[in-house]
Amino acid sequence: MNYIKVNIYDDKLIDAVYDILKNSGQYMLREFNLHHWEYAYSIDNIKKDIKTKNVYILEDNGEYLATFMYTTDTSIFFLELQDSKAVYISKFAVNPTITNKGIGTNCLEFVEKTVAGEGKNKIRLDVYAQSLQAINFYHKNGFTDVYKRSTSRFEVICMEKKL
Repeated sequence: MNYIKVNIYDDKLIDAVYDILKNSGQYMLREFNLHHWEYAYSIDNIKKDIKTKNVYILEDNGEYLATFMYTTDTSIFFLELQDSKAVYISKFAVNPTITNKGIGTNCLEFVEKTVAGEGKNKIRLDVYAQSLQAINFYHKNGFTDVYKRSTSRFEVICMEKKL
């Protein structure tokens, strides 16, 4: 398996990130009636993220398995807990045709190892409060709930893992 950092000039990888996010959103809506990713994250937004975040895609034998982004910029949900030693994961998705095979855990381990090497000691993220499958996954991987936040459309749980 290869973790590839996506760059702004690689339309093939940008399209693959888009496809994983779109397919994950459709899967969550269809299987769990979760609407938070109902509308696909646009290619333009992915390109904006590439300029300010570390956007990765996991590839294995020509198949794209997962994608995620991380940044040291403080998430809007953690503004009162700013920490220069923390990174923030977002848009974390595994191709829904291959879930429950350890791919997500492998991605988190990659992020942990990478950011620890950069001197970071916390990974933070927010997760849709109704996404019980994702919440259980993060708990299983050592994340703890920090607090809940409401948005205009739903509630999120802010989570953290200390490295």
